[in-house]
Amino acid sequence: MSKKVRNFKEQTRVLFLKYTLIPIIFLFIVFGIGLFSFSAWKVSHDAEKVGETTVADISKVLRNYETGFDELAKNQAVINYLKYKQHSNKVFAAFYAFNSQQQVQSVFQLVDSQGQGLSSAMLEDSTSLDISSYRLKRWSRSDQLIIEAETKNLAHNKKTVLLLSQAVKDQGEIIGYLVVRLKDEDFQRMFFGNKADVLVVTDKYDRVIVSNSNSVKGLMGKFTYEREHGQRVQLGKKAYYMNEQVAMAYPLRVYSLIASPNYQELFIFYVLFTTISSGVLFILLHYLSRRMSVQHSMALNTMMNALDHLKSGELNNYVEIPTGDEFEKLAHRYNEMLKSLDLLLLRNQELTYILQRDEIRFLQSQFNPHFLFNMLETIRYTMRVDEEKAQRIILTLSRILRYSINQGEQHATLKKDMDYIADYLKLHAYRYNDRLHYKVNLPDDLHDIEIPKLLLQPLVENAIKYGYEKQLQLMITITVEQVGEELHLLVVDNGHGIAPEKLREITETLHEPLNNGDRIGVYNTHRKIVLLHGENYGLTIQSQLGEGTSVRLVLPIAKGEKHV
Repeated sequence: MSKKVRNFKEQTRVLFLKYTLIPIIFLFIVFGIGLFSFSAWKVSHDAEKVGETTVADISKVLRNYETGFDELAKNQAVINYLKYKQHSNKVFAAFYAFNSQQQVQSVFQLVDSQGQGLSSAMLEDSTSLDISSYRLKRWSRSDQLIIEAETKNLAHNKKTVLLLSQAVKDQGEIIGYLVVRLKDEDFQRMFFGNKADVLVVTDKYDRVIVSNSNSVKGLMGKFTYEREHGQRVQLGKKAYYMNEQVAMAYPLRVYSLIASPNYQELFIFYVLFTTISSGVLFILLHYLSRRMSVQHSMALNTMMNALDHLKSGELNNYVEIPTGDEFEKLAHRYNEMLKSLDLLLLRNQELTYILQRDEIRFLQSQFNPHFLFNMLETIRYTMRVDEEKAQRIILTLSRILRYSINQGEQHATLKKDMDYIADYLKLHAYRYNDRLHYKVNLPDDLHDIEIPKLLLQPLVENAIKYGYEKQLQLMITITVEQVGEELHLLVVDNGHGIAPEKLREITETLHEPLNNGDRIGVYNTHRKIVLLHGENYGLTIQSQLGEGTSVRLVLPIAKGEKHV
């Protein structure tokens, strides 16, 4: 089954969509997690803030009463009334002046040292003015403000929910007690408008003092709830986030409860938002990806079309790519190559009557457009994953093209030719994803020796072509050395090697005047040296099956001149 291959434009579009959609999907996931996490945090945070505010408000109320009690306990009118039962109007005038300034107002009562109620701003149950001996005994042991949860009914269906008391002393002896009962309606008014769905104030034994919900009282008037996990509690049939705050200076606790977020509604909102946003983004990205892929593939399509014309033999199909990047440079080199090829063809037509020069010209002007085609394919695929690497390939290819199509010189220095071979191997290393390794050994004193241009390229091509048979990695070593008046160039690979019968056939072919078989590059290189320098020079091949192949090229060095 053949694998479907997409063109560069389609690949670019798919890659754009792929690498754009991945971060968008990631952002949607992060948004969803953040949405649900923030909802839970917001409820917990609001419950905490309500609890802190409520504790601060109640503490302020109790501090005011504590200060007022200290002043009333030292008031001479209060002391005289408790001792002599006279001038009660002065006592109540002092209390009403204090009570009118309080945020939570109260009902005032005086009790003598025996617990008998002397006067009150009358409770509905007037028989309950007396204080039990048990409670009185407990009060007498404390010099501080006493705070107790107690509910008393008032007229007009009103009630008090919190009792405050403090001893009144004369010359160190308790002569009575100041007692106030704080009104429930003022507490409710103070709590009104906060963000809590349920607010409960209890004493240290969790007995409910005041609450904005009637469903919080359980057995013996205690605050009851069912804890699920963490701050989540169940109250009735509803789930809440609960925060507990303790009034540090007073034996009171504040529970603030906010209903748990409706995660089902949040999920529906998230799905709708994600669906609509995804649809809009898909349409936008689909349009942008097509625009981008068309723009990025125009230059490559132009080069591919030009190469198709070149493969069919059209040498006048010049290209123009005004992109200002490497593609423009590549198109310029390509046009230069066409001009050079055209000139070479004309030159070869003029020199056909000289067989030897004709054969040499033909061999020197040989250019392999398939190599360029393969490298452009490599560039096209590399651009999808590594743009900087693709730029390096293009620059290396430009140097090779510049060097190979410069027909003004038939010879080149070893340094230039070896640089060309290194670039050529580097391009193949890019193509084979670094499965090709190479090493070029050129002594410094041989850099300026001139040799026929592109002499080693067919040998290197052959090493690459046959070296990968039955193996994935390939090492090519090129060594240049001077032996007497001869220049030896050695191309060694660690490929699969050549069978003895095949090696014998290749050796025999090298000495034939015509070659219609394979390994044209090796034959042409040998033939070029023989035509230029005679039968004493050329190349020899040694190979061991399974170990590799060694090709030695021998050239003469002219005396007194740095060329062969």
